[in-house]
Amino acid sequence: MQSERKQNFDEAVRTYDLMYRTYRDCGYEVMPIPIMAVSARADFVPEEVAKD
Repeated sequence: MQSERKQNFDEAVRTYDLMYRTYRDCGYEVMPIPIMAVSARADFVPEEVAKD
């Protein structure tokens, strides 16, 4: 485990699943962000939002 992380992989997966369901159940559209360079992610988000 990386020293910066407070959760191990299994805990992180459980947290992700819980957060995903919670946001979805509250009416939010959850959009997974692809694994890519930070700068590419920064471009991806507004591009995807603009599609709606």
